Amino acid sequence: MSLNNDVSEVVRHATHTPWVAENLWLLYRHDVDTYRHSCRVGIRSVELGILDGVEKQTYALLAVCGLLHDIGKTSVPSKYLNKNGPLTPDEQEVMDRHPLRGFMLLKSDHRVPPEVLRSVVSHHTWQRRRYPDNVPALAGISREIAQIVALADSYDALTSERAYKKALPHEKAIDILRAQYTGEPRLLERAERLEPLVKMH
Repeated sequence: MSLNNDVSEVVRHATHTPWVAENLWLLYRHDVDTYRHSCRVGIRSVELGILDGVEKQTYALLAVCGLLHDIGKTSVPSKYLNKNGPLTPDEQEVMDRHPLRGFMLLKSDHRVPPEVLRSVVSHHTWQRRRYPDNVPALAGISREIAQIVALADSYDALTSERAYKKALPHEKAIDILRAQYTGEPRLLERAERLEPLVKMH
């Protein structure tokens, strides 16, 4: 599936929602690479949702969940986010707390839908040993959207270049996900149909 005008418009509209824009600005000011990653995850989340047949009225929510999934990384020093080498145990502990930090940042804002909070907490949903997501306040909130965001996040992390890694081609990323991904197999089949994004500057 190619990035099309419908997906672009959905994500663009989401970024113009005031509370979303406020949080994206915080992310941009803290770390530009993480901001760009979050924008791509917003796009990929909508694409995966479309490929999975979600209802059209869910597209905007998918975009917002993807855009803000890593808002907790505003609590992680930029030097950790872009470190060219493995993190120390202490640094990794700080990194591992970013989903819960994101939840704490957004939970008191009445404008934030519960599905966004669930995606912030659960976007590492298939890595729960490192990133537990059993937050009592979110009991009963579906993980369906969070699972889509989690796969979009992992796919972009593999296929994008960062200061500490090269970008992998689509086929290699899918091979890695086939070996490691423990989420919904159906979603991985949808990810196999993703195509390259227009390069973001």
